[in-house]
Amino acid sequence: MSERARIEALTRTGTKPDEIARLIGRNRSTVYRDLGRGRQGGVYCAEAAQQLAGGRARRPRGGLAAASSKRTRRWPGWWPPS
Repeated sequence: MSERARIEALTRTGTKPDEIARLIGRNRSTVYRDLGRGRQGGVYCAEAAQQLAGGRARRPRGGLAAASSKRTRRWPGWWPPS
């Protein structure tokens, strides 16, 4: 059973978010955040939460990782200064 499915099952039984976090071994802020993002019609839905999380994860990354990969393709041997 996935963590999100456990969160959904526990919320349906009336378990509080702090207790859910303790039971699944996650920080309470992680559980609260996922409960807030995964609501569909006012009720937490594990499937909807997973789809939304997948959509967020596919966004292109920026920052140093993207910049260094462009530079290393252009100039082999280049590495960001330390």
